Parts: sequence; C-alpha cells; structure tokens
Amino acid sequence: MEGKKEFYKKAEKSLTSKGYQYFDGDRDIHGKGKQHSNRPDYIAIKGNTIVIGEIKSPAEGPNSGSWRQIQKTDSEEFKTVRINVLAREKNGQVAPEVGGHEIIIRGQIPDYYRKIGITYDLPVTVPKKCQFVLGYTVPDSEENNVDRALKNCKNRILDKITDGNGSITYVLDFQDTSAAFIKEEISKSLPLAYYCILKNYKGFFRKKFIGNTHLYFFPVSGNRYLYLGLLGEVEGENDCYVLKLITDMGRDLLEPVIGGEIKEFKERFLISEKIPCEVNKTVDGYHLRMATRGNYIRSDIDIQFDENDLTSPRESIVTRGKLAFISEDK
Repeated sequence: MEGKKEFYKKAEKSLTSKGYQYFDGDRDIHGKGKQHSNRPDYIAIKGNTIVIGEIKSPAEGPNSGSWRQIQKTDSEEFKTVRINVLAREKNGQVAPEVGGHEIIIRGQIPDYYRKIGITYDLPVTVPKKCQFVLGYTVPDSEENNVDRALKNCKNRILDKITDGNGSITYVLDFQDTSAAFIKEEISKSLPLAYYCILKNYKGFFRKKFIGNTHLYFFPVSGNRYLYLGLLGEVEGENDCYVLKLITDMGRDLLEPVIGGEIKEFKERFLISEKIPCEVNKTVDGYHLRMATRGNYIRSDIDIQFDENDLTSPRESIVTRGKLAFISEDK
C-alpha cells in the first residue's frame, strides 16, 4: 500500500499544477502553543483564495475507528460532528465509508480554520480581502464515497482536481459549521420518539371525558420501533414505568400505523410530542438519547426488556426517565 509521504507529494503536485502556491503542514506551517501539532496538512494559495487542506492517503481509510474518537483538542463543533456521525452509522442511516468523510469535511477541516492564530500561524501575510475554502485530497478510489458525503454536508464543489496520479483534490466552500447548526441538521435524520394520547369517553349522547391512554412509539434501532401503552409507575421508584407492548414493527410501518390510528380514532388520537433521538444498545435494552428535552419526554429514556420474551402477548417493558402526562381533555 502506498505510504503517506508518497501520497502527500501527489497532493502538492496536483495543486501546484493548477497554479496554487503550496505550503506543507510539517515543512512550512509552524505550530504554536500546547496544541502546536493541531494544524492542516497543507495550505494552498492562489490569488485571494486560501485553501485549508487535509490529506487522507490509501493507508487512512474512512472506516477507521480513530476518526470517530473524540480528542482533547476537538472544539465543541468538531466533537458534535464525531458523536452524531457515529450515532447515524449505528442507526444505519449512513454507511461508515461515507460517514468518515463527513467527519473530515464537517468537522476536522473547519476546525483547522477556527484555530488559525491559536495553534498555528498562516505561512504568509494574506490580503485583507481573501476567501478561505476547504481542501480535501483523497485516493481517487474514494471519489464516490466523498461525493455521497458532500451531498449530506451540502458543500459546493468549487474545483475538483484530477491529473491521473491516483489522487483527487476537492476544493469546497464553507458551510455553517456551528454546533447548533450541525445538531439541527443531523437531528433531521435521527429517528423520532413519539408521545401520543388516546382520549377516552363514556356515554353515547352526552360524552363524558374519563381520561387519556398514554402511548409511545420508541425507536430501538435504525429500522425498528416499539409501540407501547403506559400501564403505570413502578411503586417505590422514581421515574420508572411499566408499559405494555402493543406491537414490534419495522420503521417502514411507523407512518402507516400512526396513520391507521388517526383514521380509526379520528380526533381522539393525538400526537402530542415527537423528539429526535440517538439509539444505543445496552446490556438490558436500549438507551434513547434525546436531541432536546420535551414537555412530556423530559429526559433520556432507558428501555429494558428481554428480547427472547418480546413475542409474548403479556410482555411488559420497563422504562426509566422523566415523563410527564396530559391528563385533561384538550
């Protein structure tokens, strides 16, 4: 397999062939402070355009676990990217060979930009009016994976340099990489935890409200949901509840089932809250990490059950977490 040094030379050759002045991360870019090693692999300059660049050689594949490990030097934005990409991979929403490139494009290279003057200085004096852009050099065999990652990241390709030497260099525009924006964008692709109510009445001509049935649709993997009904709180334990399993279903059936409940019960069935969440397997069930705290799902939720007994019609499931309930007719 081609070594890093040999591949890095290809990146330099490709950029200089297009008229860029190339500055090598080790040779030309000088670090500063305790985090002096936290600097880009290269900076390339042409006119008023300054490229902050990262290189991944054939020996540094996007499936690497190290790309997903939080480092002490990570900013909050970079940390958020690592956590959320890993969660989406676990949920089957993005392939690792694509997610790895998202980590670099969304997280690592923008982090280099934020650290100009903090962990390294630019190798030259830059014009007052200049444009900073991202550079990403990879083996040409990774082109399809990077293109798929860019669709998720929504970066615009300003230039794509290929000269037949086995490498491909992307020059990309900056996107909003604030932690809040990243969380918002990624949460759109996360599964949703639902709290619903079914309003109950008695009487035929004069209906009297007698209470609500509390219902939940909880994801337990990227492609699986549990439809649950609340039975009650566990006596003597705070924030611990017993729920009845209504059905265990695939994610593709979620909308049809909810639609069926609305069609059957009409205005009696209400979706009261839905919150994006990350799903992680635990020893005795699943942990749902909520992207935000809701009015009724007020904390992360632990779901505990025995997979072997889940097909039993009498199966009960225990959840731990802060829940609030709608008790009135509204």
